[in-house]
Amino acid sequence: MDISNKVALITGGASGLGLATANKLLSSGAKIMLVDLNEENVKKAAESLGDKTAFAIANVTDEDSVAQCIKSTVDQFGGIHIVVNCAGIGSASKTVGKDGAHPLQYFKTVIDINLTGTFNVLRLAAVEMGNNEPGEDGECGVIINTASVAAFDGQIGQAGYSASKAGVVG
Repeated sequence: MDISNKVALITGGASGLGLATANKLLSSGAKIMLVDLNEENVKKAAESLGDKTAFAIANVTDEDSVAQCIKSTVDQFGGIHIVVNCAGIGSASKTVGKDGAHPLQYFKTVIDINLTGTFNVLRLAAVEMGNNEPGEDGECGVIINTASVAAFDGQIGQAGYSASKAGVVG
């Protein structure tokens, strides 16, 4: 896929892997929509990347929030060709610790953001990407879902994180 003049939507775009991905795609000629929950950080990140970058505030687990973010991307840049799902969290807690059992809500929250949020973004973005003219290889776009080696080899205290990333890997 020729990345120049393509539009990339990147979740978790305010920092870390999301911001590094934005820098790389931008250097290849893409236009970037950074998506994050942290308004202050994502605004600073977008401003630092220049005028081919915009930002949107969205909760990847919320259907309406993601739909609005996709609409904003299309309104601003004319479409979406690339989605990179980097939004994610970790919550370190042993299955059984000094204070008893791992809080179930910690596990559920990590699964909701890392796994359900990834699926929520990809399913809604895929609908929009289906409107694109196919490229020379027949693609209408590309979706990249980031995982972790923890999907295969989890560490102590990473039950939710490992399970969520294993779900992303499939």
